[in-house]
Amino acid sequence: MRMHTLEKFEYMDGGKGADGMLAGLPAKLVDTVEFDNLSVTERPTPRRITLWFRQGIKHVFHIQIIRKSGRYVIEMGGVDPTKVLKCIHVCKKHFDGWFKIAPEDIKRFEKLDLEDESATNA
Repeated sequence: MRMHTLEKFEYMDGGKGADGMLAGLPAKLVDTVEFDNLSVTERPTPRRITLWFRQGIKHVFHIQIIRKSGRYVIEMGGVDPTKVLKCIHVCKKHFDGWFKIAPEDIKRFEKLDLEDESATNA
């Protein structure tokens, strides 16, 4: 049995919606993962869209977007850990840009989190 490498991220809905969110990813991932076929599955309940990257009949990577209560849960994964981790890195940068999250925002959040933690431990 092969183990899958998975990662999940959550983003608050900035009012932009999901239209076009996945459109640029195949071009960004073409140098990272080998694929010859793309497919999209969509389920209305819960609002779920999955983009599958395939090589022949094998699924090599997927990106799933689930709309939940004012936020998006994005799950990415595949079988080959080396390739999947590179794909996750590319996708994370893409989604941070889509939801307008800058590196400074992350640093500011981490700093606030550390300050809250030290105040709790004091």
